[in-house]
Order: sequence, then structure tokens, then C-alpha cells
Amino acid sequence: KVGNEQQAMECYHEAVESGGLPHDSWALGVAHKSLGGFFLTKNMNVASLESFNEAATIFEWNIDNTSGSEINYEDVVQCYSHLLDLEEERDGPISEIRGTLCCKLANSYVHVDKHHDAVLMYREAIMIQSQIFGVDHLSVANSLHNLGNCYRDLCEFDKSAECLTKSLTLLSQNYGVENEDVADTCHCLAETLIARCELDDAITYLERALAIRRKKLGALDLNIASTLYNLAMISQTKGNWSNAMKYGKEALRIQRMTVGDNSPITLKTLECIGCVHKAKRDFEAAIQCFDKCISNGKTLLNQDVGGIHEFRGETEKAREMFMKAALHVADQLSLSAQQPGHEDSLDLMNLTSKFQSQKEQTNDQDVLKLGENVMAYGLALVSLEQFDEALECFRFSNNIFQAKYGSDHLRIAETLHHTGYVLEKLGETSASSDQVHEALDLLTEALRIRKLHLVESHPDVEETLLCLGKVHHRSGNIRYALDFFCAAVTARDSRLGRKSLRMNDAESFLQVGLLQQEAGEFRHALNSFEECLRIRRQIVKEDDPSLGELLFYIANLLREVGDLDLAQTRFEEALALLEKSGSESAETADVLFSLGVLHTEKQQFSTALDFYLRALQIRKSDPGSTKIVIAEILNNIGLVYFGMKEYDKAQVYHAEALESMIEDLGDDHDDVAFCWHSLGATYVETGQLVEARRCFDKAVKIERTELYLQSLGVCLVQMNDNENAYVCLNEALQMKELDFESNDDDLAEINRNLGTIWLRKGKYEESLKRYDAALKSKSSQQIESEKDYKNLMSCIDGALEAVSQLYGNGHIKYAKLLHQKGNQHGTRSEHTQAIEAYVEALRIYKEQYGDTHLSVANTLYNLGVSLNAKGSPEKAVRCFVKALRITKARLGDDHLDVADSYEQIATSNKLTHNYSEAVSYYEKALAVRKQSAGGSDLKSSEIMHEMGILHSDDELWEKAERAFKESLRIRTIHLGSDDLLVADSMVRLAQIYLSRDENAKALKYFEGSLRIHKSKLESSDPDLAKIYQSLGTVHAALGSTDKAIFCLDKSIEIFIEANGRFDENVAISLARKGEVLHTNGQYEVALESFQDCLEVRSSFETFESPEAGNILQQMGEIYSILGDNANASSQFGSALAIYRETFGPKHQVVAEILEKMSAHFVKVGELERGYSCVKEALAIREELHNGDKGNNESLIHAADSRYCMGTILFEWSELEEASNCFEKAKEVYIEKLGQSHLSVANSNYYLGCIDELHGEQDLALLYLQESLKGRQEHLDEMHPDIAATQQKLGHIYCKRSEWDNAVDAFSDCLKIRESNRTSDNMASQILVADSLFDLGTALNKTSDTRRSMQLFSDALKEYQRHLSKYDLKVGRCYSIIGEVLEKENELSKAVNSLRKAAAIYEYHLGVEPREKEIKASKNGDDYTGQADTLFRLATAHDRQGEESSALKLYRKAMKLYKAVFGRDSLHVAKVLNRLANMKGRAGSVDKAMVLFDDSLRIRMLHLGDNHEDVAETLFGMGIVFEKRRDYNAAMKAYSDCLRIRSSKFGSDSMEVAQVVVNIGVVRGNKGDFQGALKSWKKALSIYRKHSLGDSDPLVATVIGHMNLANILMNNSSKRRTK
Repeated sequence: KVGNEQQAMECYHEAVESGGLPHDSWALGVAHKSLGGFFLTKNMNVASLESFNEAATIFEWNIDNTSGSEINYEDVVQCYSHLLDLEEERDGPISEIRGTLCCKLANSYVHVDKHHDAVLMYREAIMIQSQIFGVDHLSVANSLHNLGNCYRDLCEFDKSAECLTKSLTLLSQNYGVENEDVADTCHCLAETLIARCELDDAITYLERALAIRRKKLGALDLNIASTLYNLAMISQTKGNWSNAMKYGKEALRIQRMTVGDNSPITLKTLECIGCVHKAKRDFEAAIQCFDKCISNGKTLLNQDVGGIHEFRGETEKAREMFMKAALHVADQLSLSAQQPGHEDSLDLMNLTSKFQSQKEQTNDQDVLKLGENVMAYGLALVSLEQFDEALECFRFSNNIFQAKYGSDHLRIAETLHHTGYVLEKLGETSASSDQVHEALDLLTEALRIRKLHLVESHPDVEETLLCLGKVHHRSGNIRYALDFFCAAVTARDSRLGRKSLRMNDAESFLQVGLLQQEAGEFRHALNSFEECLRIRRQIVKEDDPSLGELLFYIANLLREVGDLDLAQTRFEEALALLEKSGSESAETADVLFSLGVLHTEKQQFSTALDFYLRALQIRKSDPGSTKIVIAEILNNIGLVYFGMKEYDKAQVYHAEALESMIEDLGDDHDDVAFCWHSLGATYVETGQLVEARRCFDKAVKIERTELYLQSLGVCLVQMNDNENAYVCLNEALQMKELDFESNDDDLAEINRNLGTIWLRKGKYEESLKRYDAALKSKSSQQIESEKDYKNLMSCIDGALEAVSQLYGNGHIKYAKLLHQKGNQHGTRSEHTQAIEAYVEALRIYKEQYGDTHLSVANTLYNLGVSLNAKGSPEKAVRCFVKALRITKARLGDDHLDVADSYEQIATSNKLTHNYSEAVSYYEKALAVRKQSAGGSDLKSSEIMHEMGILHSDDELWEKAERAFKESLRIRTIHLGSDDLLVADSMVRLAQIYLSRDENAKALKYFEGSLRIHKSKLESSDPDLAKIYQSLGTVHAALGSTDKAIFCLDKSIEIFIEANGRFDENVAISLARKGEVLHTNGQYEVALESFQDCLEVRSSFETFESPEAGNILQQMGEIYSILGDNANASSQFGSALAIYRETFGPKHQVVAEILEKMSAHFVKVGELERGYSCVKEALAIREELHNGDKGNNESLIHAADSRYCMGTILFEWSELEEASNCFEKAKEVYIEKLGQSHLSVANSNYYLGCIDELHGEQDLALLYLQESLKGRQEHLDEMHPDIAATQQKLGHIYCKRSEWDNAVDAFSDCLKIRESNRTSDNMASQILVADSLFDLGTALNKTSDTRRSMQLFSDALKEYQRHLSKYDLKVGRCYSIIGEVLEKENELSKAVNSLRKAAAIYEYHLGVEPREKEIKASKNGDDYTGQADTLFRLATAHDRQGEESSALKLYRKAMKLYKAVFGRDSLHVAKVLNRLANMKGRAGSVDKAMVLFDDSLRIRMLHLGDNHEDVAETLFGMGIVFEKRRDYNAAMKAYSDCLRIRSSKFGSDSMEVAQVVVNIGVVRGNKGDFQGALKSWKKALSIYRKHSLGDSDPLVATVIGHMNLANILMNNSSKRRTK
């Protein structure tokens, strides 16, 4: 340092050589670096290179292994710079070492904030690496990565993103997609994209980085936390609070576990979480996070904490926090205290110049930091209401951000917002409009940028919207202000769901409401006021006085905007709050008075009177009430009596009010004048014109207003005092002409009376002038009251008189007045008078103008309209055609008047039911309108609407849909989405979709219509009820029963309120409600609804109406379901009588109810009546079809009747006729409805049942399988009909011995019936028991004895619970249980069960039924069951050794089988087989052989020679042959039996083993011991395969046989040897 370089180098050299410095110390590196520099100056380049390399090695080791605070990167930069020069000198400009050194030097430059130098080095490194290794090398990727980060530090974000993207591509190519370096680059690229505000893309890269890092790094790696933090920050910025909290908490957990709670990175994450809590208004949690950060040095967060305190209304705390934040930022900006010695004061002087000075001394990469600090200072100053200084801050920081970020960055939006906000604040105290306009521009741009990046509900968007609303309001742009305020409120609602409530929110809505009121949007204002009230109610107590004040305030506003119903509600709520306090105060009287005013406006005079009287009573008892207040109430009571036409009482109250007012106010007060006027009006109505004139004179003397002068003048006209009347009326007219807000009614009234005065004086020109003025005032108004109408017609008549006197009755003016008179008559539906006026006007026009003048055309047109309205469309058409001809000639074919004529001709055709012509003319009208007006005007929409109605009437649904959709589109464009005409189009569309069963679409349009109707109509409007009525129908069709009932109940409630209970629409809704309840199985309630409907209908129509018939029919169906057969038959009969009377005896409706009656009678067992009904229905339908051969519907209806007839014939067992009915019905169904229709499946079911009864099992199986397929395709999977089909299929499978298939079918059947079983429906429980029995039967055949026994027991319990103990189903159960017990060798139990079954069968069928009785009976299954039971009982006795009982029972069983099935049936063969076995055991082998022969013959006849039952008989015959010692015959029988059993059961089956054993016995008896032993060994091997041990009786028997054979063989051998 003193310039002695030589000695310095010697010291460095000695230090290095001494070894006294640690080999890795930074000082040693510095020594080497210094030596390198010394050698370099001496041109000792080799030594220099060596020293610099040593230094670099030491520096790099320290960088990698020590903390950053110990490293001096300036040393590193000097070292690498020299090395770079030396290497270039040695190896040239392009070498691998130089490329590496460039990278290292660039990294070092970054550490010493020389980013521009770093960029140059990185770029040189990339150039060298690309030339040496290629552009795709990893070294290039790494350098690009570092260069991208360097560019980001320099705020050159586009270049940064370009480099990092290239790096990422190269890394992915070299490493694959799941590498740590790939993750690092994804992370860095995301940070660049965040800086560019490309947040969605940043999220994509961060998520990719996170996925790799989670997979490659440990769970607690800080890199993972870093990525999570960035994801949290982006989520917070975008307003995705849940994701922000999720990522932030996970990052915080990792950071706390690795670097601790107080680490800067941990605190950054904690700050982010705190900001999320703040945004979600979880303020306590936010403060906890911020306090932790503040306590660790993040003092600026006092600004956020201050904001929370300000939000809560804690002003002092907020200001304290804001000051702390401001002082902290001031310190960061090196701003001195404003006053020396006052460290807590702020520097506010010359801020811009101070900031500019700092900027000039700041390097590029730190300029952004300066901008952030300046902006933070501005925010703090705003919070402290230092707006001018804050504005300086924001303008300065904005310049920095604009330069660094570009125009669309969120930071730019933030500064623009705050600048606009401050300008708006400054505008409150400044008259300058420039600030307001600048604020608008800045805030508009801020909003654009924020909406570009953030969701609509984001709090930043909300705050800009609010600010814009305020600025626009100040500028007088009420419409824009309202839009922005509403958008801000919507944003807050969608974000917070109105859960976070505060008074500021309430005030926001109040402000919005006031703006909306100011803008004339009264309905929207109403909604805002209501929301304000709702919020306040949730913040304060229910009885808080402030609510009453607000309710009263809102109610008055509502009354002003004309929403009287809601105003009434709010007044009443305010009154309730006041009355709850227990005192009748002046405030209570005010509310009562306001309610009186409101009901007066609603013309509910008696109610108004009650409120006024109560208010009067309170005021009179209140010492503080003045006479004038009481007089005001008295006068209003007078007004109420005036409205009630009780003029005498009105006079009394007006007089009393007048007396009080004069006493308190004097003779000449304005209120006294009004009271005189009110009193005068009562005298006019009672005809006391002199008194009325006196009162009006008094009023006029006090105050010469146009109202008082007008009333006096009109009174004088009635008194024929024309001179004075003229003076008053003329003065009133002059006043009103100067008043731009004057009432047209008043002007018309004055001019009319002036006209009358001039007419009386014979001044016809002046009279006509006044009448014309009066008519002009009324021309734009809709005449509603009778009084107004009479006055208008009086005016027209007066004008006609004046014209007649001036010009005569044939003048054009006379014709025009007649035309106008006709128009007015038309509006009142006085069509006869209208036609008379038009005809006379037409005559004059023709005389004056000729036949082809446009006035003639217009009059003809209006005349036609009146003729249409009067019901003379033929005459109307002639008028329209003439008008059309004139209009076309005068105006051309494409004029809109031509379109109007076409439209009216269409209307005439519609009235004459010539719908095709009507549509044609509507289309012509549309074509003209399209040519002239574009076809999108409202008139076009009306035409489309009418066309839609016509198409709907013709059931041309697609055309109707197109028409209504187009009409809806046009109406929405012109009228908005909430107009009643739009709602009408929606209803029409919904009705189309309802007709086409497109119920979801219908629901959408009905609900849209309901929304509009609710916003536009009173709650008791019948149109609203009709929508509810339709919605009930749609919800019912969609299966939403509760919603359907709600809507129908709502419609009933509204209809009753509007029209009373005995109204047709009430009846319609009650009927639909009944239908819904009926469909949903709520039968009792449905009956009540139907009965109410009939009661209502009986009041306005004869009982014999089709609607009544329909209700009675449905009631009949319900009574039938409930089992009330008498009522069902009665209701059906009444409905049938009504239909026959209404439609005639041969109508389709009559056929339909006859068919329903048939089904009912069949159900209750009255088959004859059922058959009679369906036969009549079939005759009607066939006659209808014969009369209209092309009508497919009538043919299908006839098939339906034939099908029903088939079901009855089937029940009667008239199977051939039934089959014929089903076949014919099915043929029609297939032809007209298709092979897959449900009706075809139902027909197949019965055809299958019939074939089963005929024994045609194969055919039956095919029919039933087809039926099942069809029913499953169309019905719910748990439908009872599917269960019935499965049951029948199971029975077929049983008869075909396909037991597994039977089990499957019965299982499916049981599953369905279990699901349909209900505790209150006995029939459903019995069906379950039937299915349990069937499934048990099938399982029994599969030898699953345990399960089958359980099923039979369950079935028996169900039968015993619901049926008589002697019911045949109980007997059947006992019988099958006995069979199972017999198989299980529980013979005593089996006999007991079977005896019970036999007793039940005997109870029903007798002990020994005669064959004739059996054959004559249709209950063959019952006799079969009895025979089966006897057979089973015989088997049990047989096994018990009770042969005589068994023999007797076998014979009884065989007798029954023969009677039922014939002598050669398989059942008979079964009994013969058993009898043969008994005879064989008893030694009667010859008898046994005869029986076996007969059994074998029958079985082979039915089953062929390869059936297991045939094998059973052959086995028995073998035993008998064996006993007869006919061993050859026995061997033949056994061999045939073995062949069958081997093919049926397999060669290793127990059945085969049984035969093999007996074959061995036969061989042994024949002396063939070797053959016998061979047979027994085979049998023994089969037994072993079935796991039978030596102790098993079967095995023991075989072993015994084998031992005996061996003994006999040995003896035989000895005899031969001997």
C-alpha cells in the first residue's frame, strides 16, 4: 500500500513458502494471487499462471465450503481476469479452459454486482462451448441457465426467458425430463415469468420443478420449499387463497425444520401466509403472522397491520402502525426527519428531487428496489392522508416500473391504481376537473391490466372498481359509476360469499343503491338497499334501533320508486321494532303515517284509514306534537274518505284540519291553501259547486298555483261562468307551459275545458285549437280510468262539433277525428262504435281523396282490425286486401305497412281456422320486414311468435321451436333479458319441450321465465302462478316429486289469493298435484287433492265435464290400488258415464277407461266384468280403426285391447283363444312399434307361459328369453315384470332339469322382489316367499340341501305370517321340507311335515278326489302337489319299514298322477319304480319285474335310452334279475345302467361305483372271482377318490366282498390241487 511492491512480493513469497498459513485459508489464496500479479508485471507468465491457478483453487474451495461472509469476490474477479488473459496467450481465444474461466469470471461478476460484465463473459463462454462441444452440449445449457438468471437480475426479462427456455430444452435432451438441473432451470424460468407477470405459465414450470424435486431430493430440502413459496406467492397474487395457503404452509414446515423460525426465507413465507389470511379477512391469524415477522425486522409489515386496524375501525392503532411503516421506509430511503429532534416525524419536502438524486447513484439492478421503497413510502403516506406527497411517490415509482416492466405488469397496475386513488382524494377538495379526468384514465388502465392477470373476484380488481365508481360519480357519470360499484360488490360477494360482514359493506350497498336510484334503476336500487339491511341485521342485534331507522329510510325510498309492496313490508318491520320497545313514540306515529300514505297510494283506503287513526291517536296524546302535525294527519284522513267516496266524512276531516292549520299557521300558509283545495274537491264531487268555488277561491288567494287555478277554472266551467273560468284556466295553462315537468293530463284537462268555453261562445276556431291541444296531450298516453276516457271522448266530440260548425261533416278534419274516435273505441273493445266511426271516416276520405289514398288504406286497415276483434274475419279480410292493394301501389311491395297488412290477413285466416294460409301470410309479412327492417325488429318477433303458436297447434314442433327461438332472440336484443315478452317466449319454448318429453330443456326455460316474472310481477299475479303450475308438471316428469308439489302448492296459493278458491286454475293445479301424488304412491293425499279439485270444479261447471271424468278415473285407479273395490268401481263407473255423455259411446276415451276398468275387475277376480269391459273396448277401437285405416294409433289401441283380452282368457285357461289374442297383438306391435318394443316383450311373456302349459318347453323358453331381453331393455332393472319373467324362466329350466340356470333365474327374481318388498304390502311379501320357495326347489336339485332348507323355512314363515294355516302355499312348503328331511335321513321329522302337507291338500281337494273332478278342474298344479306330497310321504314310510302305509300312499299318488297326467306319464313311472323296489325287497320278484318293465317303457318313451331315470330303473331291474339268479340278464341291465351313468356323472362318480359293485357281485356269483375283484378294486378306487375311509359302510362292504372272493378263490385252488 506504500508502493514497495518488491518487498511486498518477498513477504508474500515467504508467507507461501513458510507453510505457516493453512492450506485452505483465504489469506493464502490472496498471497498466491498477489504473487501472480507480481510475476505478471515481470513478464514471468508461467510463474504467474501457476500462482493464479493456486489462488483460484483455494478461492473455489472456500466458496464451496465456507459461509459467504468470509469471501471477498473482488479477489476472485481479479484472479480469474488474469487467468483469462494468460490462458488466451497460451492456448488462444478458443479453448475449453477459457470457456470454463469465462463462466467462473461471470459468476464472480454477479457476486460483485457487475451484471453487465457477467453477461459479456457468459456470452463468450457460450460461444466457445458451442464451437468446441456443439450447440447442444450440457456446458452450453448451464451457461445459458446462468446468463438467463443474470438477465433477470438486470430486469431484461425477455432475454432471460429466452436463455432459460433454451437451457431447459438442452437439459431435457441430455438428462431427460426428471433431472435436478432440469428442475432448477424450470424454477428459474418460472421466476422470470413471474417478473413478466406470466403467472399461469410460471405455475406450469413450478409444478414441473416441484414434481422433480420431490422425487429427487429429500422431503425437507430447501429447494422444494423455495418452489412451494413461489407457488404460494403466485396463488396469492391470483386470489387462489386455498392453494396459496396449502403451498405456503408446506414451505413453512420445511423451512422451520431446516433453517429455523427466524430465517429470512422462513419469514418471507410467513409474510405470504399472513397476506392470505388478511385477504380472507381472518385478521387475527394475519396479525399473528405479521407480528412474528415484524419482531424479526420486517418493519414494513406494520403497514398491513395498520390496514387491518383501520378495517376494524381502530383508528388510533392504525395510525400508529402506519407511522412505524412510514418511518421504516423513510430510513431505507435515507430521508431525514422533517423537524430536527423529532425522530417520529416524516420528511415530506422536495421528495421527487431527493428520489431522483438517489436514482442517479443507484446501479441498474437496484433501481427496482428503489422503486419498491418509494412506492411503499407513498402507501404509508396515503394511510396518513398525506396525499400530495404520496402522489409524488407514486409518479416517481411508476416511471421506474414502466421502464423495467413494460406496460402490462401488475406492479404498473398497482401504481396506476394508487395514483388514481390519490387524485380522486385530492379531487374532493379541489375544483379542478383535470385531476378527476387523469384519475379516470389511470384507474381505467389499472383495471385493464388487473383484469388481464387476475380473476374478476380478486380484491385488487374490486378496489379498482370501487375507486372508478367513486371517480365516475364525482364526474357525474352515474351510469358508469353504478356499473363499477355493482361489479365491485359482485366481486366481493363471489370471493367472500357475504360471510365476512362489516358496516363498510353495508354502506357500500347503500351507496350503490343511492347511485342506482339516481340513475333511475329503481329495482336494482331496491336490491342494494335490501342487501345493506341484510348485512346490518347480521352485525347488530335484531332489536337494534338503527335497524328501525334504516327500515324506515329504505321504506320511504321504496315508496318513492313505486315498490309499494316492499315499502309496506319495510314500514311494517320498522313498526314492529318500534312497538317492541313498548312505547308509542313520535317515531311510531311517523311510521304509521307513512303506512297510511302508502296504502292511500295503493288505493287501500280502509287500511290507510286505520293507520292514520292510530297515528292521530298517538299524536293527540303526545304533548310534544304540534297542531300542524295533527292537522296533516286529519287532512290525509280526509283524502282517504275522498278516495272511499265518503265525501261527507272527508269534508268533516278537511274542515277540522283547516281549522287547526289556520290557528297554527295563519290564513295565508301554503298548507292552508292545500287544505282549502282538498275541501273544495269534496264539494265538487257532491255537486256543491258554490261551496267548491269558495274553497278554490281561498286556495287561489293564498297561492296562485296552476293546480288551484285549474280546479277553480274547471269548477267555474261546470257553473257556466265562462268568463272567470277562462281567466283561471288560461293563467293555469300559461304556468304549465312554463313548467317542463308539467302533467300532460292537466294540460289536456285545461285545454279541454277551454275548448268547451270557446265552443259555448261560438268561437269554433279557438275551440278547435284547444281541443286539438288537449288531444295532442293525450295522444301519447294510455287511457286507463273511466273518467279519463269520458273526458277524452268528450274532447273528441267537442272537436267534431267545432269542425262541423266550421267546415261541415264532410271535411277531412272531421274524418281524422272520427278515425281517432274509432281508435279510442277500439282500445276499449267497443268495436261496434269503432266500426261506425271508421266507416264514416272512410266515406269522407274516399269522397275527398279518392279510393286509392293512403288515408283510405289506413282506415280500411283499422276497420279490418275492429272487424277481426268483433268476430267478422271474412269482412276483415276484404278490408285488408283493399288496404294492401292501395299500400303496395303507393308505397311499394317492401313497405312495412304492407307487412302489417299481411300480418292482419294472417290473423283473419287464423280466426277462420285456415292455419296454412295464416302461416303463409305471416311468412310474407316476415319477408317484407326482413327486406325493409332487417327482420330483427320487435314486430318480426311478434310474427314469429304467432307462427310458433300455429305450428304448436299443428304439433309441428321443430318449426314451432325455430319460430319461438327466433322470437326470443329478437326480444332479448331489444328488450333485455328480463322483459315479460322474453319470459313469454321462454314459456312457449318450454311448452314445446314439455310436449316432446325434453323435460330438462323445458325446466331451463320455465325457470328462466319464472325469474323474470318474479322480478316484474306482484307476488299474487296469476301469470306467476301459471309458471309455477307448469314447473310442477316438469318437475313431476323429471321425478322431482317434492319440487313438483312445492310448485303446484305455490300456484294454488297464488291463484286463490288472486281469484279466490273456486277458480278453474286452482282446480287444474289441484288435479296435477293429485296426479303427481298418485304417481309417487302417496294415494291418500292424492285422493284429498282430487276431492278438493272436484269440489272447486262443481262451483263453476257441470259435474259432467271431461276434466271431472279424468279425476274420477284417477280416483278409481287409486281406490283399486288401495283395495277399496266398491269405491273404485263407483268412480270408474261415474267417469265412464261422463265420457259416454261427453264424447259419445264410441270414442277412444271411452275405450281407454273401459280397458282400465277391465284391469281393475281382473285384479279383484271379477273376470266376467273385466272381459265384458275389454271386449267393448276392443269393439270400439276396431270400429274406430276401420273408419280410419291410415291411423296407426287406432290400430295400436286395438292391439292393446286384444292384449288385455288375452290376459283374461289366460286367467280362464282359455289358452288357445288367449294365444290367438297375443299373437295378433304382437303382430301389430312389431309392425307399428318395432321388434324391440315393450309391448312385444309383454306379448312374448304370455305366449311363453301358454307354451309352458302346453308342454312346449323349448318354444316357451325362446318366448320368455325374448320377453326378458325386451323388458330389461325398457324397464327399470328392479321392475316386477322382470321378476315375473325370471320366475317363469326358472320353472322352464326346472322342467328341463337345467338346475344351475334355474338357480340363476330364481336368484335374480328374488333379488328384484326383495327390493320391491314393503312392510305395508302383503302381496309383495308373499311374492318374496314364492321366490324363496322356487330358489329352494332348484338348489335342492343341486344337492345344496342346507341352503334349500333355509329358503324353504323362510318361505314357510312368510306364508304362515300372511296366509291361513290351511293355505295351499303352506302345504306346498311343508311337502318340500318333508322331502329334504327325508333325504337328510330325518325320517320322523319328514313324516310329520309331510302329514301336515297332506292334511292341507285333503282340506282343499278331498281325501281321494275322483278322476272326473280332477280332469274337470283347472287347478291341475294343486292335484300334482297333492300327489307329490303323498309320494314323498310314502317314500318316508318306506324307508322306515312301514311298507303297508307306504304301499297305500304310493297307490294314492299314482292314481292322482294318472288322473292329472295320464297313464304313461313320467310321474306314474316314478311310482312304478318305487313299487317295483318294494316288491323286489319283499321277494315278489316277478311282480317287481312287471312293474320295472312298465316303468322302463314309460321312461324310455319320454326320455330316451340315455337318461339317468332310465339308469335308475335298469339298476333296480339288475337287482331283481340277480335275485332270480338270471345273472346274464342282470349283467345286461347293470352294463346299460353303467353306460348311462358314466356318460351322465363321469366314470369316477359315486353313482358309477354303486353299479360297479353290483357288477362285481354278479361276476362273483357266476364264479368269476378275478372279474369280481377287478370290479370291486375299481369301486374301491372311486371311493378313495371321494375320501371314504375303511370305516365307511360302502368301503367296508366292498372289502368284505373282496375278502370273501379271495377265500373262495383259495378254497377253489386247494380243491383243484387236491
